Amino acid sequence: MYDAELKYCPKCNDEYMLTADRCAACDIPLLTGDEMVSFLANGPRSARQGALTATDDVVTIHQGPMADLKHLKQLCEQENIGVAITSEGGGCGKS
Repeated sequence: MYDAELKYCPKCNDEYMLTADRCAACDIPLLTGDEMVSFLANGPRSARQGALTATDDVVTIHQGPMADLKHLKQLCEQENIGVAITSEGGGCGKS
């Protein structure tokens, strides 16, 4: 249960006074109790906005041909999942 008179971190679930703006541990914007209820009901992906940042958790989900990766990127972006396509070995040698 979330108190409408408090704010919460959507990542670590820490509780803060209404005057706080960012989580001290995660350095992300806090949500009011009502916003947390909505956030959890709609899933964390619906609240995602913008490009990946340095504080985002990142995992490799697929390695393969660029055409496949671009297709996966498009599918992820439709679900508000941040995506970055990178090359570990410098790609195909193009500069």
